Amino acid sequence: MGLNGDTSLSSGNFTMSGNALGIPKLEISIPNYYTIPVFQGLFSIKGNFAHGLLGKIKGSTESSYLHQKSLYMRIGKPDWKLKLYGGFNHQTFWGNEKDLYGADFDLSKFETLYYVFLGKTYKGKGVGRSKIGNQIGSLDLGAEYNFEKFKIMIYRQNFYDVGALAKLANIADGLNGVSIENNDKNTKISGFKWKKALFEFFYSKDQAGYPWSKKTKSGDEDYYNNAFYRNGWSYFGPGIGNPLITPASDAREGQASKKADYFINNRVVAVHLGFEGEIDTWTFATKITHSWNYGTFGTSIYGNTTGNNSSPRSNNIFIPVQQFSVYLEGLKALKNNYRIGFATALDQGKLLNNSFGASLRLIKGF
Repeated sequence: MGLNGDTSLSSGNFTMSGNALGIPKLEISIPNYYTIPVFQGLFSIKGNFAHGLLGKIKGSTESSYLHQKSLYMRIGKPDWKLKLYGGFNHQTFWGNEKDLYGADFDLSKFETLYYVFLGKTYKGKGVGRSKIGNQIGSLDLGAEYNFEKFKIMIYRQNFYDVGALAKLANIADGLNGVSIENNDKNTKISGFKWKKALFEFFYSKDQAGYPWSKKTKSGDEDYYNNAFYRNGWSYFGPGIGNPLITPASDAREGQASKKADYFINNRVVAVHLGFEGEIDTWTFATKITHSWNYGTFGTSIYGNTTGNNSSPRSNNIFIPVQQFSVYLEGLKALKNNYRIGFATALDQGKLLNNSFGASLRLIKGF
């Protein structure tokens, strides 16, 4: 869910990544760009509207739901070399507001969904003004140019969680990327052919949380954590957004954290490389990531903020650490629709436990 150069090579979209657990949902969608039959195909759109079931969260007596919608536009006629992209996605966990706010919450389920759909703030008796649920999304921009021998795309995802993006207070944060795709599908040099290369720069360190940041009523973004939905932007344990933001369950023991935080590392700077190609009769793909990790603002020397107010500085300060991860997979076609392959991965650094894994594959096509 989001605009990037390649969903399989990317480090992962901010709101919903490709390796996230699937949430049961009913969905109406245009999954691929549909060319609007006017203006000679200048405009194309895709998007979705979905209602998902999350089940009961910890401490809740009611079921929680996922609201999801997205809309993306492509500008460029089919024969144009240049195409422009833009759009947004919006997700919300909601549904157990009676448990969160108590008897003073006076909206029906349908009325609550209306507020969620519009991102409208709610103020009721005994209830402070706030948007309903755990809301998150991104505003995305991109451009693509098709050269004779290759196609290049640049893109950016701008993050929003609690509202700083509306004032551009966290505009420094984002997922920036460039992908290059080989248009020559046949030529090999000494048995080697490259298919696609991707480079990304991920930055989530700002969050409008510094003393000099533009002030917002909601304070620092504290990506993926939420005061009411205590498991944050996760589903049955793992996070469902970009995996560079780390839940406590994945981090090494002893990392500094706040007791209330499900994600203990959401201030991240990372570079990521993805590459896909062929060597002789093997196809392969690799992803390499190096990250610098700074915990959360709650475990920084600055502390969390809400409006003009700052929480007391914690004595439990997150010490910045680095992390290196690499993944490599290969696949070879055999006779009778059989394929063999392998996959291997390595994590080294001070954020996650050092680990190595490998698997062998035998695939039969029918």
